Amino acid sequence: MEVIKFGGDAIVAGQASLDYIENISCKAAMIVTSGPYAEQSGQLAQITNRLEKTGAKHCCFDAVEPNPEFSSILKGAELAREFQPDWIIGLGGGSALDAAKGIWVFYENPQLKGIEMDQLRTPGIIKNLRMKAHLMCIPTTSGTGSETTASVVLSDSAKNRKFSFADMRLIPDVALLSPALTSSMNGSLTANTGMDALTHAIEAYVSREATDFTDALAEKAVQMIFRYLPLAYAEPDNLEYRERMQNASCIAGMAFASAGLGIVHTIAHAFGGFFHVPHGLANAVTLPYVLNYNKVCETADRKYQRLEALCGFPDLKEAILELRKTVNIPSAMREIVNADEIFEKEIPGMLIHAFHDRCTPHNPVSPTEEDMERLMKLVYYGETE
Repeated sequence: MEVIKFGGDAIVAGQASLDYIENISCKAAMIVTSGPYAEQSGQLAQITNRLEKTGAKHCCFDAVEPNPEFSSILKGAELAREFQPDWIIGLGGGSALDAAKGIWVFYENPQLKGIEMDQLRTPGIIKNLRMKAHLMCIPTTSGTGSETTASVVLSDSAKNRKFSFADMRLIPDVALLSPALTSSMNGSLTANTGMDALTHAIEAYVSREATDFTDALAEKAVQMIFRYLPLAYAEPDNLEYRERMQNASCIAGMAFASAGLGIVHTIAHAFGGFFHVPHGLANAVTLPYVLNYNKVCETADRKYQRLEALCGFPDLKEAILELRKTVNIPSAMREIVNADEIFEKEIPGMLIHAFHDRCTPHNPVSPTEEDMERLMKLVYYGETE
């Protein structure tokens, strides 16, 4: 039996999509953002002005870090309990959207107060959702797909942990895609988030849990990203290219929400947790190495060849390397971290982290500890196989 859910009540896309806010029934909205940028850029006002037209009151929680800390989620939930919103709105990149989901969980489930982050994986621990509020996610980047996924990624920097949990009920009620909100991304953010979306599509495509339905989405996303990421990077003010990348990111999100991800994300989470490397950038550096490793699986290799045929590439790995070069992604983690002794010292902890990562079981090849260590070193040092 395959049970698949690709989105919430609505995915609203296009240049007038923000006007959808005026059609929701809302008494009080809590907006979750990352820092002061949303207010300074005018993005926040675009949301609050429309909420005010409905007569809704609103508040903003902007204390979300680039890799949202579990402690910040708990603070946001305290504000939610005071304000009592009937809508929680995530506005920003994946960190803000994941934080909105996390705050929503603790707002709806006050009995969770005092638990440890890892306990959120416990089956059945999230009892309630949509008893107090609905969730809307408005991405301002084109990469995470969080606006249409059931996953939440949180960090605990004190423990060098980056941790994800999922529940199909966490798929937002409304995903609102406004391309104009992504046009302010600088070149590196456009590149990192775009490569993140490509990683989502490719890992979902070769996942052990892939289906005909997720394959169709992943194929479309891969084709769109290879075409439009270089264009959006070169012409950041072109709203057509921004819209295509935003749509591709959402489509890739729908694919991996049902199919799962693999050890590109496992390794990226480890580097994110131990060295605070931005998630999309970590995925971009890791992707070619894992793709090469996974080719020993005949099913995965056939699928890589299928993508080559669809996109007109003689070699998928080389196409990824060329795309990375076009958008100025480093070829090795060492160029970002540059801490050889610390990396070597942290490898045992990173391996433990990796084998507890929820993405690892979905990979088409089950890595041994030796495999994983070798891959991490390849990713870090940039050696070729």
